This record gives sequence, structure tokens and C-alpha cells, in this order.
Amino acid sequence: MTLKLNGYSTAQFGKCHEVPVWQSSPMGPFDAWPSAGGGFEKFYGFIGGIGASAEGTLNGSFNEMANFNGMGAIETPEFLLSKMDEFGTPSSYNHYAVGWAWAMDAPFQWTKQVASHWGGTRNGTIVHWPEGISEKGGLRSQFTHVIDVAPTVLEAAGLPEPTMVNGVQQSPMEGTSMLYSFDEADAPEKHDLQYFEMFGNRGVYHKGWSAVTKHRTPWILMGGVIPAFDDDVWELYDGSVDYSQARDLSKEQPDRLHHLQRLWLIEAAKSTCCRSTIGERSGSPPSSPDARPSSVGTPSSSSRAWDGCRRTVWSASRTSRGR
Repeated sequence: MTLKLNGYSTAQFGKCHEVPVWQSSPMGPFDAWPSAGGGFEKFYGFIGGIGASAEGTLNGSFNEMANFNGMGAIETPEFLLSKMDEFGTPSSYNHYAVGWAWAMDAPFQWTKQVASHWGGTRNGTIVHWPEGISEKGGLRSQFTHVIDVAPTVLEAAGLPEPTMVNGVQQSPMEGTSMLYSFDEADAPEKHDLQYFEMFGNRGVYHKGWSAVTKHRTPWILMGGVIPAFDDDVWELYDGSVDYSQARDLSKEQPDRLHHLQRLWLIEAAKSTCCRSTIGERSGSPPSSPDARPSSVGTPSSSSRAWDGCRRTVWSASRTSRGR
């Protein structure tokens, strides 16, 4: 409602985790849909999944919100067994155990939340446009990202990128239209640089290569030991021959790893990730608004940043030290 009052149109796109399975039919009911009680005017999405997530903990969960609220310890195996007959009912909000998540994300490493690795992140996309795509059943291997969807739709429709919506100035779109690949399977890749970050897990893709580092374990939402950013171990993969990120080349090609780390820093700084996101989302928030970094340029004694961002932005070159 706040967004609408300030001139925004509201819609949710993609999977909605809040819709229970018994409301996933087109026949309804729709009480828990984003466009019903969720506060959105429109819901453009699907009920289902892409990659598997690991918030269900090692045991699985009767109500995954318990883990989100720091109460995961109460869901012991004995507790879960006592709730067996209630799984899948309106009284539950269950989630599978980590082992199932890992299996469903195979052959990739890790799961959703770990934005550095492809597990839960690398998914196929189906494009259906009979009037615009001449080839039937073709495959494309150019790198694309979810931020490419809107530019693709706009180009296909012959519409310019909006600069104002309901009187609100829009940030420039960062994606790249996929339209160039629809009728040219071997077209050179246009979206060849993309950074990733979630909860301090970081990665960057550049022209087939990826440099990645996991910062925290996705099923340990509360407690646990979170390493300093300087202690995160970076890995390097050649996607042209290593589809699932199975062979780490960081020790063999440290210079290439360092180059990709610098690209991550540049892209993250451009997106404001380091200025406001990493410290807060990784469990190391600034003590006050004044503690937020005042610049993302050349480091100096006057630059203010809390630990997480300082280490990520100003010291990331050290993370490749001999690893």
C-alpha cells in the first residue's frame, strides 16, 4: 500500500513461497496469493520451484519460519515425528531436509542462497514466441540472467525502456535483451559479465569463467561461526569445459582469479551492494547510519565502512593469497 500511495504499480513476479500447495490450483482458493491478501495488485508467476533451497535444516522442518526466527532447535527428530500426520496440512509450512535440497540441485554445488555457486541458481528457461522465433525446439547456450527478461520483452514489443512510471523516475535497467540469440544460435554472447551476492556469498561470471566464494552456510540461519570476509576462500572455474563447477583452478591460475575478483568489486560497487547490502545481510550491520561507507572509490583513511564491506571492497585482492 505504501508503494501504491507513492505512485508505484505493484506486482509480484515468479515463484511465491507463501502460497501453500492447496492453493496452487487455478480453481483457487486464492487467499494467500500475492494479488489477494499479499498486498500486490497483480501476480505474474507460477507455483512450483526452480532450484532447491536448504532452509529446512539437516532434519527437515515442520514450519520453516521457526528456523527464520531463531527457533530451529525446537524442531528435533522427536518433534517432527509427532507432527507426521499434520505435514502437508494448513497447520504446517514444511520444508524438506538439506540432503534433498542438495540432491535436487545436482550436479551443481550448494543450494539457493549460495549465490556464488550454480546450485539452485543455474536453471533452464523456455521461450515461446511462434511469431518471432522461426526455429522449433532449438537450444541456446549464451549466458543470460533473470534481469534480461524485461529488456527482452521490451525489445520484442518494440517499446522503449521506461524512464518514468506513474511520476516516479526509474533506475536504468541493467539486463541485456536475449532477442539477438533467438534466430542465431551461435551469436556471440552479449551478457558476458554478471556479479552475484547473497548473505555475503559472492561470485562473478565473465566470458565463461566464474570466480566464487561461499561465506556462510544456508541452513545455519542463526548462530554458528561466520568467518571474516578476508578468510573466505575463492574458487575459479572454466565454464567452457566445466559445466557444473567441479574443478577448481584457483591455484593454477591465480592471476585470472585476481582479475575476476576485481571485476566483482567493480560491479558490486556500481550496484550499491557494498554500500548497504553485504554488511547487513551477512550478519554484520553497521551500528548506525553514519557507519555506512561514504565512498566506493580509492581507499583512504577518510573512507568509512563497517567491517564486512571494508574487507570485501578494500581488501578482496588478498583473498586469493595462495589458495
